[in-house]
Amino acid sequence: MTDTLETAAACGVSLKPTRPDEPSLKTGPAAAGTPERRFDRLIDSWYPLTYMLSSLNRGMGFADAYPFVLSTPAVEKLRAVHEIITAGDPERT
Repeated sequence: MTDTLETAAACGVSLKPTRPDEPSLKTGPAAAGTPERRFDRLIDSWYPLTYMLSSLNRGMGFADAYPFVLSTPAVEKLRAVHEIITAGDPERT
């Protein structure tokens, strides 16, 4: 997730849909703030990016790139893994 979002940011990907019911995505550094806040930004950015990727795939007649939405238990497991990984390095996202 982190690598995909970093690549999208490095390529200048942002989403500014014209429809208010579609997710938006702002580019910018996610490294600022507490580890908890960085994780929240990671998760908040993941859905819009996967929404866009799956929409692009559908437009080309392919299956969804990311065919599911993360459940709350899955997000909490990812949060625990993120905390373990970043515990020794406060600069990691």
